[in-house]
Amino acid sequence: QGSRTLRWDQPLTAWLRGGRGPQASGLRLAEARVISPAFEIAAASQETWTEVTWNADLQRLVGELGQVLDLEGTTLAGTARGSCRLGTPHADGSAAATVSASVDGFVLELPGQDRWSDDQLHLEATGVGRAVAAGLVIDQGHLRLEAGNDAAEATVTSPMTWSTAGLVVAGPGRASPPAAELAVTG
Repeated sequence: QGSRTLRWDQPLTAWLRGGRGPQASGLRLAEARVISPAFEIAAASQETWTEVTWNADLQRLVGELGQVLDLEGTTLAGTARGSCRLGTPHADGSAAATVSASVDGFVLELPGQDRWSDDQLHLEATGVGRAVAAGLVIDQGHLRLEAGNDAAEATVTSPMTWSTAGLVVAGPGRASPPAAELAVTG
């Protein structure tokens, strides 16, 4: 086993702004931003939601990550952008989330795998769920993924659990899989 000096020679800027939460309930993040030549991530928070947005040059990002990770033979390219908005959890711990993401000029090559390229990938998702000790319970949700002329949609209509070990197909108190619809076109 050899050794390798880790080096990150790209500039990185980060900042955050916060304040006391309602009724002095602790520190609340108001805004945060991380910027590098390859990506920008920003977060903003209000009383009822938190939103994270991102932009990334995937080729530059892989180049930067290649300074600290072994990514030899991996090609990833494209311009990624997106946002995720998470509602403040309700009394039962559930919260609503929406995600919108896209990649223009997408290319992925992994060692020993066929090249995947698309002019544009687009993902839209909405859902309601809650964190549990075993992972995440998704009470309801909808996902649509588009790649070129192809599209796939999935709808969750009854609770399912995503655990750290993977998807548990039987919902709480049931022996049958959760109700879901899947449609693929293209």
